[in-house]
Amino acid sequence: MTPDPQVELALTQGTWRVSDYTVNGSDQSGLFNGYSFTLNQNGTASANNGTITNGTWASTTNNGTKTISIDLGTGMPLIILNQAWKVGEFNFNTVNLSVSSTNPTVQSVLILQKN
Repeated sequence: MTPDPQVELALTQGTWRVSDYTVNGSDQSGLFNGYSFTLNQNGTASANNGTITNGTWASTTNNGTKTISIDLGTGMPLIILNQAWKVGEFNFNTVNLSVSSTNPTVQSVLILQKN
């Protein structure tokens, strides 16, 4: 696995907000209302909703599959983001992410929008 420079370039430009977060088709976006996220080139990350929570992030490409891994601690709701997210369509304004598990079967979709 190697870092993905395209994903890193897009995500390290500015701050982001969650515009959509669904779990098995159920909208859970409200959990992240008021949060702004910063992902830095040095692998540090932060979430700010008036209180700053620091963490880490990384991008990788493995056999053509782009992923980002986020770790923003154990507090709710940020712990939800602590996963390896598969990167779908992305540009400098919107990033589509998803994660699936099979036990139990869960499909989560996260869309980040530049602030």
